Amino acid sequence: MKFHNDYRFNRILAIIWMGFIYFLSSKSHLPSTNLFFAQDKIFHAVFFGILAFFFIRSQKNFILKNYSFKNALVITFIVAAYGLSDEFHQIFVPNRDASLGDLVADTSGGFLVSILYLIKRK
Repeated sequence: MKFHNDYRFNRILAIIWMGFIYFLSSKSHLPSTNLFFAQDKIFHAVFFGILAFFFIRSQKNFILKNYSFKNALVITFIVAAYGLSDEFHQIFVPNRDASLGDLVADTSGGFLVSILYLIKRK
């Protein structure tokens, strides 16, 4: 059995990745150096894009073979919902706040990966 093709393995990876995002969101200060403009938005898009990838791969194989724009929108919605819960969570973390810009970046990352996967499948 190939683990990377096993939807159950990818579900576990999605849960672990969600936990990692939650862990980072729980920190009052994240060690980082500003290297370029909007760096944090890029990080949000990448992290939630990875989450979208794990969500996509956690679908059963028959769904992956018939992956459609509708599936991409559902994955995007799930990623956006987790992003919204993450932003809400940050309200209660000292020195952190909720940001609409972060939510847009989270959703954009999930949408981009979902669409790229759709293009790859066609």
